[in-house]
Formats: sequence, C-alpha cells, structure tokens
Amino acid sequence: MDSTRRRVLIVTIGSFLAFFLFGVLEAVKGPTLPALIGEMGYSYSAGGAIVTSAYFGFLVACLVTGYLSDRIGKKWVLVIAAASYLLGVSGYSSVHGYALFILFFFFVGFAGGAVELGCNYIIIDVQKKPGMYLNLLAFCYGLGAMLAPLYARSVMRGEGGWRGVYWNTLPAVLLMLALFLAVRYPVLAGTGGGGRFDFRALAKVAFTRRMFWVYVIVFAYVAAEIGMATWLVEYLEKRRSVSPQSSAAALSVFFGGIMAGRFVGSFLVDRIGELRIMAACSLLACACIVVGLAGPARLTLLLPLTGLFFSIILPTCIAYVSRLHKGNLGPLLGFLLSFIGVGGMAGPWLIGLLNDAAGIGLGLGASAFFCLLIALALGILGSREN
Repeated sequence: MDSTRRRVLIVTIGSFLAFFLFGVLEAVKGPTLPALIGEMGYSYSAGGAIVTSAYFGFLVACLVTGYLSDRIGKKWVLVIAAASYLLGVSGYSSVHGYALFILFFFFVGFAGGAVELGCNYIIIDVQKKPGMYLNLLAFCYGLGAMLAPLYARSVMRGEGGWRGVYWNTLPAVLLMLALFLAVRYPVLAGTGGGGRFDFRALAKVAFTRRMFWVYVIVFAYVAAEIGMATWLVEYLEKRRSVSPQSSAAALSVFFGGIMAGRFVGSFLVDRIGELRIMAACSLLACACIVVGLAGPARLTLLLPLTGLFFSIILPTCIAYVSRLHKGNLGPLLGFLLSFIGVGGMAGPWLIGLLNDAAGIGLGLGASAFFCLLIALALGILGSREN
C-alpha cells in the first residue's frame, strides 16, 4: 500500500472514530441531564438552556469551520474539534456553576458541529464513492448513539455518576486528537474540491432556488428526527401506557434503525439514485408515523421504526450537494449543515408547543408533516433535473 492510500485509510478511520464519539456524546445528553438537574436543583427550563447552548455551538461551528477547512486544511478542523471536545467535556464534567455549564457545553456542541462538517468534507474529498462512505460515516454515529444509553446507565449505576459518563470519554477524545495531529493529509487523493475561498462564488451557489429546497430538506429532516427522539418516550408512557423500560427500549430501536438503515443504504444509494431513495424513505417514515399514532396499539411499534427510514436522508443529501458543487464546498457544506442546528432547536420546540396546545399525539404527528415537506422539496428538485 503506497503512502497516499495509507493516509486515505487513516483519515477515513479517524473520521469514523470521530463520528462514533460524536454519536456517543450526543446521545448521553438524555440520560445525564435529569441527573445534573437533580444534583444542582435546576428547573427544567434551566436544563433546557444548557442543551440549547450546545445546539448554538453546533450552529456556530458549521458557519465557521467550513471557511477554515479551505483556509487551514481539512484535517485541522478535526484537530480543532478534538481540542474543543477536550475543553468542553473536561470542563462540563468538573464545574458546578450554571454559567460554566452553559459555556463548556457550548464547546461540546461546537466540537460536534466541527466533526459533522470536517468528517463529511474529508470523506467527500478522499473517497470515490461519497454516497456509500457518507452513509457508513453516519452508521458510526448511529452505532455510538445506540450504545450510549447502555454505557451511560452502566456508569451512573456505579460511583461515576453523570459526570463520569462524560469524563470517561476523554481517552477517545485524546486518541482522536493524536491521530489527526500525526497524520499527513492525502493531498493527491480527492474527488471533492477545496480551492480558495471566494465569497462571491459561494453566494452564487448557496443562494439559489435549488439550494433553498436542499436547506428545507435538512431543516425538516432534523426537525422530524430530533422531534421523534425527544418526544417518543413521553408519548409511549403517557398515551400508550408503556413501561419506562419498554419505552427506553423503543428509543434504542429508533437509534438502531438509524444505524442499520445507514449501513444498508450505503450500498443502495448509488444504485437507486439520491433523490429517489430520499423521497421513498421520507414517505415511508411519514406512513409509519401516521399509522403508528392513529392505528391500534399493536401498530405503535411502527413509531421507532421511523429511524430506519430517517437514516439515509441527511448523508445522502450531503452527497447530492457534493456532486453538484466542487469549488468552495467547505463553506457551502458549513452553511448547509448550519440548518441542522436550526432544525434541532426548532423541531422539539415546535412539537412541544403542539403537545401543550393539542396533546402529545398531535404534537408528535408534526414529524409526519416534516416528512411530507421533505418529499415535496425532493419532488421539486427532481422536476428541475428532468
């Protein structure tokens, strides 16, 4: 194996590791936040503000690191991400002041946004089949997210508490930092494009009708997925009288579906086509939500299966954009992925408002509306290509 291929392999494995860690740190928020609130005596709204700071950090990272990836190099975005994780995780698991929790969780969220942008950009740049590898990358996120609740419960049953859940991830953070500091980036490998940053050229491709509908897809997808992940357990316990253990298992099935769907989808996306497979999955997810909510109790199991169909939409959407645009791709991806932060903040909040106004069943049903919005946007994009 020549040196270039070896470097491609190393940065690909490093990206998979970073996304696995990203999935773990995203998914442990749910199990650990109630323990933090209980320990510190905070209200639910105060705890929610801490989580919001992470989404704000994610949003900032997507807007900043896309530019940095073309200025200082793609691997250095992952170095920045690892350093931000090191600062955020060590601080968050050590401090006791409310303002400090918000500050350090901002850095955790910033690191997640840098990982999201940096890893996707690296895979697009070094792999000849980005659709397949982006779905495998997202599979690693799903694997981390699925295992994280089990890991968190194990640590919290012992003496580590919620702080130990975060503190014990630091060896993986240090490994990620060391790997990207040591590796030389494979400059000759690439199908994606870097190039010098040009704001005027970026504006011409970022603010088009086609990209508007791509932004709608990303926003609606994240709103639907995070909304389902946030409110599924509450719906099952309050409306379907499901036990806490079974509802937690249903959430694990949801994340497991995301993981499995991305693995299987990585082999299908290039054969079926990006727009077609995303449209099919969004409509199937919508059907699962509607039947799971409106049908008899035995069909409630369709709700966690939505993860299987949600799974490939985001990585396939990123692959679609990377195929269309080569120059200034880093900043464009950063702007695109910033809608993950917007959707992540808006989806659970909007569904929460509907829960208060009309009941949790109708509120959760808003995820079906978001799925239809995805299908509509894909239909418009498809008509423009024909």
